[in-house]
Amino acid sequence: MADFKKLTIWTTGLEIALQCYKLTSKFPTAEKFGLTAQMNRAAVSISSNIAEGSGRGSRIDFNRFVQMAIGSLYELQTQSHIAAALNFSPQDEINKFLNLLDQEGAMLTAFSKFLKSGNKKHKGPFVSPSTFQVSSNW
Repeated sequence: MADFKKLTIWTTGLEIALQCYKLTSKFPTAEKFGLTAQMNRAAVSISSNIAEGSGRGSRIDFNRFVQMAIGSLYELQTQSHIAAALNFSPQDEINKFLNLLDQEGAMLTAFSKFLKSGNKKHKGPFVSPSTFQVSSNW
């Protein structure tokens, strides 16, 4: 249906996964199979669901996977708040990460609405002709 590598929601999802791994690498070792693993799994799931959904045959199917990506994003937001409450990472790092999650959530919601609308012509923040680059802010 779409080349997922051109979707900003996918490239941002990749950045989320990379930043999550960096963030959780500083968590206590006792959390390796707990919160660390859960957060990393949820982060990887965001871009993975977008990629899988793009390969489906219809907008309805694609949107179902976008909704799963949104669910993973909400899961990751919740886990990030738990990590912050437990002081597993400096608050400013958690806040940067949560801001990135908020941006991705807004784009995923807009893309889901676009898929539901049936509109074939739309240039929104979720389509990017550029290639993926990791933000230098991290």
